[in-house]
Amino acid sequence: MEDIKKDSRNRIVAAMQACVDHARALLDSARAVQTAGHPNIAYHLAVLTLEELGRRELIAVQSISEARPAPPAWIHKHIENHIQKLFWCFFGAAFSIEKLTKEMLESMQKFAQQTHATRLAGLYVDHTEDKLSIPAEAISVDNAQSLIDLAAARLEMAVSEKFRDDISQDALDLQTWFLTATEDVEKRRMIMGNASMTKLAELKDAQAWVRWLKELFDKAEAEGRAAAEEELKRSREGLPRQVSLSRLWYTGPPTKGGTTYVQCTVH
Repeated sequence: MEDIKKDSRNRIVAAMQACVDHARALLDSARAVQTAGHPNIAYHLAVLTLEELGRRELIAVQSISEARPAPPAWIHKHIENHIQKLFWCFFGAAFSIEKLTKEMLESMQKFAQQTHATRLAGLYVDHTEDKLSIPAEAISVDNAQSLIDLAAARLEMAVSEKFRDDISQDALDLQTWFLTATEDVEKRRMIMGNASMTKLAELKDAQAWVRWLKELFDKAEAEGRAAAEEELKRSREGLPRQVSLSRLWYTGPPTKGGTTYVQCTVH
């Protein structure tokens, strides 16, 4: 059993190292293309460098989660998603060291989205009735160099990072819950809402914040189920349907006065 575990760890470490090696090759290519005078293509290669480092983070999470009874499905989706890989390039490290803040989370999301959009503008000719967009004109030399420098710094961080296979079940469960929840549009709106972000700023601890969120959602779902079960019971017993299910649908993290719900009265 120990030999199997050791072999598995060695394969994971090899895969993560391969990501680092490939990221370095992409970065070298970005620098060469930048010197050749093609900043838009150099920018794309720098983005790929960051994506490969994001893939490295996801490989680490995937390796740990697959040892659990029910591995989450979102990891495979994120590995194939450009924006998610850019996000994970920075989110993975920040989450594990519990230094995530509201500003950092928003910055990572904005960076991933804007960087991908800029990359696309520098890759493809776009033609409309009143506009012709040339990729070579979409990204300046300075913008490309800034991203190359960022990719170089993140690569050096990755080189110094060590693979951890001792992440607790609690930490992995929280991370899994958070990323699964944020794939739901309505839940993502609540999680990224003002009340939730204020709580993150107050706690200054990513895992404590996610635990707080999970407890709120779990409580709301439990109360909703209980209310629905009570109404079904009344219906089976032939009692009048006059229960006000004011706590059936949860609409977001608590405001200062408590949890917010939408009232739903059954007649």
